[in-house]
Formats: sequence, C-alpha cells, structure tokens
Amino acid sequence: MENLPEYIQSLLQHPTIQQLASSPIASNLANLHATYLNPSVAHIRESYLDPSLSHLRSTYLDPYVVQPLAHLLASMPDLASVLVLVFILFVSFKVLDYTRRAVMFWVWLTMRLAWWATIISLGLYMYQAGWGKVARDLGFLFNFLVGLLETFGHRLEDSSRERDSASQDYWRKT
Repeated sequence: MENLPEYIQSLLQHPTIQQLASSPIASNLANLHATYLNPSVAHIRESYLDPSLSHLRSTYLDPYVVQPLAHLLASMPDLASVLVLVFILFVSFKVLDYTRRAVMFWVWLTMRLAWWATIISLGLYMYQAGWGKVARDLGFLFNFLVGLLETFGHRLEDSSRERDSASQDYWRKT
C-alpha cells in the first residue's frame, strides 16, 4: 500500500471506505476469492495453459523457427555480421532522418519568421510613412536597380568585347 499515490492512500483511509472494508460482505468476498478463484486459476494454468504453450513451442516454434535460425547463424558467421551491419545501418538511417527533420523544421521556422517579420515591418513602414513617401522610395529603389543593371550590362558587354578581341588576336598570331 505504500507504493500507491498519496491521494489514493488518503482515500483509502477515509472512514466510509474503512467501514466498507471491514464489513461482513467484504470479508466474505475475500474468503470466496481465496478459496475458489486462486486455486482454480492456478489449476487452469497448470492443466491447460502450460501444456498448450509447451506443445506449441515444441511442435511449431522450435523445429520451424528456432532451430533453422540457430543453424543458419551458427554455420555462417558472415551472415550474422551482415545482419548486424544491416541493423546498424537501419538504426543509423533512422537517426539521420530524425536529425534531418529536426534541422529542416528549424530552418523553415526561421525562414517563416523572417518572411512574416519582413511583411509586418513593411506594413508598419507604409502605415507610418504614408503613401506619398512610399511611392517616392519605391521610385528611388526602382531607379537604383535599373542603374545597377545598366552598369552590369555595360561591363558585361565590355568584357565580352575584350574577350572577342583577345581571341581574334590569338587566331591572327597562329
């Protein structure tokens, strides 16, 4: 009774429960259980269950499962090591899959948080600055990006011209 939780122990100490446990009906039920149920359960287990299980084991389990598996593992030690290797690989892949899932969860969570933080901060900026300032800032950003692309395009054209002239000079020399 000492291994029961405290709330159940306090419930069992309640006077009503104590009175029911000491009643003649409870003592008669305990007597009937000790007299008839325990011996019959032991008799059923010894008479029917144990012989049935031993017959099942000796008839089917030993000759068809245990002995062939033991013979196979004893005759081919390489098979045992291969089975151990397959088991280790299986467990390793399960651990790696779990690790991959955990890492991907945190990566996606970070990306979602960054996305929503950007959306919310842009919304707050638009609310605080007003539509006129937002339109001017978008125009400035658009012109800045167009200028960058034009500069990149001019440098790309210059480098391709230099490469073409270098290759033509190479072919003229040979």
